[in-house]
Amino acid sequence: MKFAGALMSNKLLKTVTLADATRPQFTTGDYGFGFQIGRPDEPRSYGHGGSAPGMNGILRVYPESGQSVIVLCNLDDPSASRLGDWLHARMPLK
Repeated sequence: MKFAGALMSNKLLKTVTLADATRPQFTTGDYGFGFQIGRPDEPRSYGHGGSAPGMNGILRVYPESGQSVIVLCNLDDPSASRLGDWLHARMPLK
């Protein structure tokens, strides 16, 4: 939560740096520099995930609403991604 908050409040990266890192950089359109980014037809979001045997997690930040989703699982991949996708379909909350 502190990491997401630091990103949204520009304490971790300058505004222009975060904007560059969270815009499409490749032809697939789903990656910036170090961040996965949401589709253009959905509420703006960025984040990242990762896994190892027996654990996985994701972070998604919704900058316009000031919300973020963090899912940590003590299960094999893609448990966190599935729950994160379910929550993403309902974001941003009003």
